[in-house]
Amino acid sequence: MKLNVEVERIARTGMTKGTTPKPYYILDCYVTLPGIKFPQAVQLFAGEPLNPGMYSVPLVASVKDRRPSFDLDLSEALQVKLSAAA
Repeated sequence: MKLNVEVERIARTGMTKGTTPKPYYILDCYVTLPGIKFPQAVQLFAGEPLNPGMYSVPLVASVKDRRPSFDLDLSEALQVKLSAAA
């Protein structure tokens, strides 16, 4: 399943702690969820910056500590080209 995610801006950036620090980005986004009328505001963690715009992002389901977990795989995000209104 894929969800539409609209990236508004990069809210924060930083470096991970550890022996080999890597950059990270917190993105201000809106996610369109099935069955919910309006897009929901969220902040998403990403290892690479995404330019503002609309993306199709895979939803990955897994089990963590015997509980279901659903995450957006931003590394597989595909930018959606919006057509101009006539």
